[in-house]
Amino acid sequence: MAAALECWSSRASTDEDMVEQVLMRTQDRSEGLPENSSSGAASLNGGGVKESSAMQKRLQRLSRNVSEAIASLKNSLNLDSVRDSPPQQSRIESCRKLVWGSVVRNLTQLYPGSQLPEKLVSNIRKHYDSLPLSYAQAGFDMKDVFLHIKLIEQASAEDHPAILIQEVSDNESQGSLFRLTFACNSSISWPAMSGALDSASICCKKIQIFEKKGFTLGVVLLLVQSGQEKLFKSRFENALKSALKKPKPTAMKLPFGLCGCQEENPRGRELGEIEADCGEQNCRSGIENSNTKVQLQMPLSTSSFVVSVDEWQTVQSGGDEIGRWLLNSDNLEFIDQIGPNTFKGVYKGKRVGIEKLKGCDKGNSYEFELRKDLLEIMTCGHKNILQFYGVCVDENHGLCIVTRLMEGGSVHDVMLKNKKFQTKEIIRIAADVAEGIKFMNDHGIVYIDLNTHRILLDRHGSACLGDMGIVTACKSVGEAMDYETDGYRWLAPEIIAGDPESVTETWMSNVYSFGMVIWEMVTGEAAYSAFSPVQAAVGIAACGLRPDIPKDCPQILRSLMMKCWNNCPSKRPQFSEILSILLHPGNNNNRFHSFPHQSSNRSLLHYMLPRKRPVEGEVVEGDSSDRESLHKKHRIGCLISSSTNATGTTTTGNNDKKSGEVNSSSSSVIGISDSNHTSGSSLPNMSLDDGNPPDIDEDLHSRQLAVYGRETMRRLFASNILVSGMQGLGAEIAKNLVLAGVKSVTLYDEGTVELWDLSSNFIFSENDVGKNRALCSVQKLQELNNAVVVSTLTTKLTKEQLSDFQAVVFTDISLEKAIEFNDYCHNHQPPIAFIKAEVRGLFGNVFCDFGPEFTVFDVDGEEPHTGIIASISNDNPALVSCVDDERLEFQDEDLVAFSEVRGMTELNDGKPRKIKNARPYSFTLEEDTTNFGMYERGGIVTQMKQPKVLNFKPLREALNNPGDFLLSDFSKFDRPPLLHLAFQALDTFISEMGCFPIAGSEEDAQKLISIASTINENLGDGKLGDVNPNLLRHFAFGARAVLNPMAAMFGGIVGQEVMKACSGKFHPLFQFFYFDSVESLPTEPLEASDFRPLNSRYDAQISVFGSKLQKKLEDAQLFVVGSGALGCEFLKNLALMGVSCNGQGKLTITDDDVIEKSNLSRQFLFRDWNIGQAKSTVAASAAAAINPHLRIEALQNRVGPETENVFNDTFWENLSVVVNALDNVNARLYVDQRCLYFQKPLLESGTLGAKCNTQMVIPHLTENYGASRDPPEKQAPMCTVHSFPHNIDHCLTWARSEFEGLLEKTPAEVNAYLSNPSEYTSAMKNAGDAQARDNLERVIECLDKERCETFQDCITWARLKFEDYYVNRMKQLIFTFPEDAATSTGAPFWSAPKRFPRPLQFSSADRSLLQFILAASILRAETFGIPIPDWAKDPRKFAEAVEKVRVPEFQPREGVKIVTDEKATSLSTASIDDAAVINELIMKLEQCRMNLPSGFRMKPIQFEKDDDTNYHMDLIAGLANMRARNYSIPEVDKLKAKFIAGRIIPAIATSTAMATGLVCLELYKVLDGGHKVEDYRNTFANLALPLFSMAEPVPPKVIKHQDMSWTVWDRWIIKDNPTLRELLQWLADKGLSAYSISCGSCLLYNSMFPRHRERMDKKVVDLAREVAKVELPPYRRHLDVVVACEDEEDNDIDIPQISIYFR
Repeated sequence: MAAALECWSSRASTDEDMVEQVLMRTQDRSEGLPENSSSGAASLNGGGVKESSAMQKRLQRLSRNVSEAIASLKNSLNLDSVRDSPPQQSRIESCRKLVWGSVVRNLTQLYPGSQLPEKLVSNIRKHYDSLPLSYAQAGFDMKDVFLHIKLIEQASAEDHPAILIQEVSDNESQGSLFRLTFACNSSISWPAMSGALDSASICCKKIQIFEKKGFTLGVVLLLVQSGQEKLFKSRFENALKSALKKPKPTAMKLPFGLCGCQEENPRGRELGEIEADCGEQNCRSGIENSNTKVQLQMPLSTSSFVVSVDEWQTVQSGGDEIGRWLLNSDNLEFIDQIGPNTFKGVYKGKRVGIEKLKGCDKGNSYEFELRKDLLEIMTCGHKNILQFYGVCVDENHGLCIVTRLMEGGSVHDVMLKNKKFQTKEIIRIAADVAEGIKFMNDHGIVYIDLNTHRILLDRHGSACLGDMGIVTACKSVGEAMDYETDGYRWLAPEIIAGDPESVTETWMSNVYSFGMVIWEMVTGEAAYSAFSPVQAAVGIAACGLRPDIPKDCPQILRSLMMKCWNNCPSKRPQFSEILSILLHPGNNNNRFHSFPHQSSNRSLLHYMLPRKRPVEGEVVEGDSSDRESLHKKHRIGCLISSSTNATGTTTTGNNDKKSGEVNSSSSSVIGISDSNHTSGSSLPNMSLDDGNPPDIDEDLHSRQLAVYGRETMRRLFASNILVSGMQGLGAEIAKNLVLAGVKSVTLYDEGTVELWDLSSNFIFSENDVGKNRALCSVQKLQELNNAVVVSTLTTKLTKEQLSDFQAVVFTDISLEKAIEFNDYCHNHQPPIAFIKAEVRGLFGNVFCDFGPEFTVFDVDGEEPHTGIIASISNDNPALVSCVDDERLEFQDEDLVAFSEVRGMTELNDGKPRKIKNARPYSFTLEEDTTNFGMYERGGIVTQMKQPKVLNFKPLREALNNPGDFLLSDFSKFDRPPLLHLAFQALDTFISEMGCFPIAGSEEDAQKLISIASTINENLGDGKLGDVNPNLLRHFAFGARAVLNPMAAMFGGIVGQEVMKACSGKFHPLFQFFYFDSVESLPTEPLEASDFRPLNSRYDAQISVFGSKLQKKLEDAQLFVVGSGALGCEFLKNLALMGVSCNGQGKLTITDDDVIEKSNLSRQFLFRDWNIGQAKSTVAASAAAAINPHLRIEALQNRVGPETENVFNDTFWENLSVVVNALDNVNARLYVDQRCLYFQKPLLESGTLGAKCNTQMVIPHLTENYGASRDPPEKQAPMCTVHSFPHNIDHCLTWARSEFEGLLEKTPAEVNAYLSNPSEYTSAMKNAGDAQARDNLERVIECLDKERCETFQDCITWARLKFEDYYVNRMKQLIFTFPEDAATSTGAPFWSAPKRFPRPLQFSSADRSLLQFILAASILRAETFGIPIPDWAKDPRKFAEAVEKVRVPEFQPREGVKIVTDEKATSLSTASIDDAAVINELIMKLEQCRMNLPSGFRMKPIQFEKDDDTNYHMDLIAGLANMRARNYSIPEVDKLKAKFIAGRIIPAIATSTAMATGLVCLELYKVLDGGHKVEDYRNTFANLALPLFSMAEPVPPKVIKHQDMSWTVWDRWIIKDNPTLRELLQWLADKGLSAYSISCGSCLLYNSMFPRHRERMDKKVVDLAREVAKVELPPYRRHLDVVVACEDEEDNDIDIPQISIYFR
């Protein structure tokens, strides 16, 4: 049970024993272990070890001076000040002087004049931090501390208690005295433990228990009666076991499926055993039977049974409470499977239905909850509610729900069998359903999500309500069970139109669903089957859409449906009235109720539940007038009406369908209807656009908005783009534009899909071969973004048609035609942006012409740089100095403007001024300030960005005079002119020969070289000295191929250029860009036969690389880590390249994240109906759809130390390449270390807005990813954030902190207290520090003075918070530090960067102040569970409520301390009487608790930035902007506040596509093998500038010793299971003296410990088992050890890790 380190002898452990295990933890190859062990031995062994000169030499060499270490410790802990840590830090830090003073003294006494490694000091500090303050106050000496560290490590590693038993003395006459020290990973109950120990033979002399965060360290002195010494050990272990507290699982619980019930005042009772199935005599005797005898005692219970189950399906806790409802699996027999997770079965001889819960099966640990209210409902015997028998945890099937067997199946199942219900059957079923729902409503419970799937029939046709969600289940890791639904068909309009997070189903919304159920039974069809989910939902909620009732429907049912479907919920009938109608139809007036159409609701799409996007479309003729009207269409709308411009399939309002042949046309458009579109349909217009500029969906485009801003996005939304050529490059460009959200994208291509195209185009499948490329592309591109009009042109394009577009892109066009079109675009008024791009094998180019005068509004997209002025001289030129808070980013010739300058006010005129001599903290101003006023203080200098006008040349002129080429690789500075020539030669070749050069054809290659040479000869002065025939040969061979990595890279570049042309944001490419990756070609020469096509989808790729490399690609074993934006692009690229696409290959992808709405603007494999699903699973499925041959496995595991059982040695060893697609550095570093260990190539990449970078990590050729690190981000001092902010970032940081403190931490602290008052108060007493005092004060304030019972109380709280934050605190700050205050040196206190504050004056007429109060009030009400009244949203009424609040007068106080030290880490101050204050606060807290209602709890609110309806960002933006107003800091809007406070990382699809394309070009090199380091490329690119910087990777550092050398990639391998002596000799033969060997955290050998010499003849692997307790499973063949060595001159040598093979 326990891992006991036992010392049963009468002596205590030696000092060497105590320190040794601590020293093991500090083992590090770079620092060397001996410095730890040697110093530790010297210090702890006292005089036991003789100090020799050799030892002194080693101590001098390997360790740092202990006095320096202690001084460093003092400085880092700031021992001179007694300040408390912030709330999020450990409480121990608040009293660090008390804690660390004793630590430092003990260290000084133990190591006088000796030396100590800094890492050991750090470990000791971490140990103290992990335990409560009382531990430090206990006064343990350092020997005991080392022991405690070891026990804690052992308990953590082995997950059960670690115990050390020491005999202290046997001088007691009564017996022997033992000290028991133990550590365990859980809390313990000491009363239970002492009770178990208490006996006549054992007496507790002293008890010390230290517990923190569920971890316990204990020291107990026991007096054991003589003769009982050998028995008390087992007794103590049993006592400890009985005292362990098993924490209840805290996994999140969600209803299983969509069907849950909203309870109101339920109560439970004891219920009986399973009853036999009713026979004929007990079955329904007539429809009038109403179960009036079934009565339940009200109110029903609100509690639940909670049961925890481990991965072996063993009930861990809660089984006793659930009692009889937990069925014995031995009595349950599974007979037939009738559904994916449902079975027929037998329990104790009775037939039952069994439902297996997904995810709750063998191998998964989980907990489930059984609701008592639904237990009463489902066991009361009501004939119209499914009878519940119990739950069963089966070893093979997992968690199962056992119910009465409904042999008739569901109503939906009957409909699927094409059985149509008779009218009497419909009425009987409807009456049964109404009866069941009425019974539930009478007991305060709403039935959720009523539909035909959930209505079950017995063998007699009687109906009951099933699947109520009585059992809710969740995996232990917090993952909710997946479910899918198309429930929009039954949802009431008020549910669809509302916010799905806050709108709940009501009894009246159930009535609407009831009407839909009747309609489906009458028709035998699914409602709205002709519409997409979004179309139907919009129609239901916004336009009054309802299904057409058949003419032959009985009047009773027709009238009932019409009543149920009333738009006004209150006008729908109650279920009692429905029963009356069904059972006594003659008593009802069945008049026809009409339902008015609702006006369009703009918020509907914004709050829509995730649904599939529409793909239905209309066909439009290709004349210019139609095209013009097309591009004037509104951006938002849904196509439900039929088209009048073409014959074909049409959909009308009454669901009638007409089929016919679709005429071939030159143009088609899909997805969005014109708001003025005419139709013969009776369906009302469903456009949600009101003609105003479209709103930006900030949830969808938040990351893109962080790059572009609103104005640029609006320009994009108004842009119409033509993309010509839908091969791989055209598809990539179109994809990026659709994701970005331009107004329309028109696809032009007259060609048909070839098998060849499947190498590069992710849209096409083999079924599309022979079809028009543009027509095959439109549907899948439309799915990416419904707000974009995607249309096609499939006949000859004329230059006049280009006038419909703001930008045109040509990817497959002759030079002659390109010149013609470009001339038209260049001369058009206004000019049309023209882009020509080509990808030919491993070569590509882009040409841009945006017109004679193109204005760039923002050259780089960066925020204007600012500086805080410290001084300005009265000189000519004037010298401006800025504070050293941050380095200035100004450059010479920049224009700047001044503001807020005091004294020299002449500069505050806003005039742009040019600067020069820009330095990190100063610059000179080209202006004479001699006669200006004297500078006093303050001032901000801000860079003024100036528009830039570019004069583009047309293609005709630029061909002969290209100007400067944009370089990407400086090692190829002479390459662009040659490629400029090569692409012209290729165009000539095609025009002369009528085709591309054939891959592998030397004749065609020579023809191309000859053409290039001719063109070169005619260039005159621009003639090239060498046309490089070998390069042109490669160019010719791959000229026809469009490779996917090249298409992805250029698709990102060109897509970004289009957006620059439409918006003026970022500097355009000016004008030519050429790129090649000829280094990606195989290193081995290829024969012509290697390029021969194989009639496969990879033929284009084979024509460049040959079939041998293609085979290597298909056989590769890849691991892609992450399936976000980068991961989606990688999967698409890899699928098209054919990676892992045969029997030997495999691609594994893992990601533990789920899809969110904000992902959809970049992560193009996801659709909105995938929201909430696992990213890796959806991405893998989408990739397999791109290439069905892809062998892919999707996992949902995070890659880290905790999942090494999943990603084990065998997994890593079998990999070919690892591709990182991660978004955090820590995960990257871990994967890097794994690749380093297993010597696997790692392809790394990342993006930030328009920037991207790639890094190749190749074994033995390059340095690893972790070899270099970025500097940490600079954090603002705490005093600056809380009292002296000088920019909006400081205000937002403070606002986020206040939000979390008020709405999350304080309510959580309240709940912690209310859940266990005695334990909470005891913890506060034990802590006894300022942090505990602050926590208690906040809890008391929340439950007493600031407790809210009504919404008016919440308004009062919010109004007084405003007064506290922005008035009172400012008055106090000004009172403490007046405007003329000075520092101790006499300098002005309020000098830069400090800003002098001003209190605010509240006015309800200020909408921003009122919005702040509203947001704060609503969120405060949410924490207290107070409903929000309707009048709260009325500005006038809300303002009146705010005006009612009485605000007390405030007077500043003397002696208030405000922290001004920038090094302070806490705003709290410790007090010597904290303990007394805490006791007094606890008494007040107990009094507050007595006044609370029973069961009172608060609801903590966690910050969620991506929901604009939850008021979180409203409050944070309000908090920050009011504070900015205090300090005269420019305010920001809610979007900008979201970016900063939500720490949103800017991201766009174009930079992601480019990065993945570049990485995949490197993948060719990696899988081919044989490439040198100079063949690889690391890249940094900034599409905004644009800038491309490619360079060779940095080689790894080489370590040399004698005639040997190695790098970080090397590992030394020793076979034949050596002994320790043999290992040392093996190293000695290499001239290395090993003085320390460790395995993991344990020390196997150290030359300074004489006892270790006894281990010499033991096998190293046996030592690892005995000393380090290493478990070596059967599949493990080697053991890794770290050895610290020195050479013959006693210099440390950092050697590789050593792997010892023992099998």
